[in-house]
Amino acid sequence: MSWYRVLAPLCAVSVLFSVIELSIAPAEAQGLTRYGMWGDNIRRRPSTTSKPYKLKSPGILLPPSALGAGPAVANSLGTATRRRKPRKPIELAEGGARPEIAPKQPKTVEFNGEFEPGDIVIDTSRRRLYLVLAPTGALAYPIAVGKRGFAWTGVEQVTHVTDWPDWYPPEEMRERNPRLPLKMTGGLKNPLGAKAIYLGKTLYRIHGTNAKWSIGRASSSGCFRMHNAHVVHLARLIDKNTTVHVLDRLPKGVVKEVKKKRRWSKRRKKSRRKRYRRSRRPNTI
Repeated sequence: MSWYRVLAPLCAVSVLFSVIELSIAPAEAQGLTRYGMWGDNIRRRPSTTSKPYKLKSPGILLPPSALGAGPAVANSLGTATRRRKPRKPIELAEGGARPEIAPKQPKTVEFNGEFEPGDIVIDTSRRRLYLVLAPTGALAYPIAVGKRGFAWTGVEQVTHVTDWPDWYPPEEMRERNPRLPLKMTGGLKNPLGAKAIYLGKTLYRIHGTNAKWSIGRASSSGCFRMHNAHVVHLARLIDKNTTVHVLDRLPKGVVKEVKKKRRWSKRRKKSRRKRYRRSRRPNTI
């Protein structure tokens, strides 16, 4: 029984040490980790094949002056920016030549609306200006209307008509585009074109344009643009007290436009014959 007398004290001492260890750090002793056991975290060796991933610095999104930094700090970081002085607007710009423009008559359409002959009716959805000639007819002019946020509707009267008018861009327009002059004389370069028909006490006009590509689109700041030849023709048929009706959309059936028949050229006939011959070929595998 000598071995029992030697082994018993050793077991008691081991149990005593384990109890002391659990009482001192129970979380480290009882928790098993993925790297080892009993709280011994084994560090992994860095792999030689994969490159270490480095986080990029987010950088400064705001200038240092906005974060309260002085000029020395801003210059050291290299993000200091000097504000440019606003350019002085051009006081007077030349509009160019003023040639004689021959009037051009547009197409006539059937018009069955409750408007008096001589009235101007503008349909902004169709991009058309109608001059009512009789209870069943009107002249249809293609126009450009105000873009989104600048379109308007209402009833106004023509106050006066000006040939080759001068252009005074309003302050709001010059804020959007500081390059605009304070005044531009009339001419081919002037965006008001050959004639301007002023509507009431508003800033809106029916005028010509030097941008032919804008006709048929919503591209203006509220005015109605026309071809120079068309606005010259329209100005001859109206007077000072002509009533202008600006509508979003005319009711259905008011305007009946006659569509032109499609002309068949020799080239189209040949292509159609080729397609017909191909369709008549027997299917072969």
